[in-house]
Amino acid sequence: MRIILISVLFSNLLFPVGGVVIFNDGTTIEGDVSNVNDISVYITPMGLTFPEEIRMENIDSLRLYDGKLLVANNKVLLLYGDGQFYETGVSQDSNEEMYEDYDVEYVIIPNWSLNLYSGYPIVKASSFEEFDESNLIFGLSVGSPFGIFAGDFFMNLIGEFAYYNFQQKKELF
Repeated sequence: MRIILISVLFSNLLFPVGGVVIFNDGTTIEGDVSNVNDISVYITPMGLTFPEEIRMENIDSLRLYDGKLLVANNKVLLLYGDGQFYETGVSQDSNEEMYEDYDVEYVIIPNWSLNLYSGYPIVKASSFEEFDESNLIFGLSVGSPFGIFAGDFFMNLIGEFAYYNFQQKKELF
């Protein structure tokens, strides 16, 4: 008799509670329920190995295989966690993550940069009238992580090397 009682207790610990989640639109998910709280239901759908979180506002009802009704009409009737059922309003001492709003601050991390570029002058300035042809311009710029922060911007030290090739008219005078 003692062996049967111990095997029943261990089987409840080894096998999670199974149930069916019915969404507001009528679709269902069947699987193992691991946690039910005021905010969401964690269920491992059949065929998956990790639990999915379903927000309470999307759930119409949650019925376990043994007939217990945990959620009805978007309202939690029974809470479930750590293998135990709790009534709503009874605080449970579990490590649940509470949803909080966090202010996200973006941080600029200076680093080295290397840029290659090429170009061609489209409009010829009046000071370049003495040159016949302008060829492609090739350039290389190297940005360093050294600079100063100016509010939300970072101005860094950049070195630039460019190759300009202009061909001068043969008759200058």
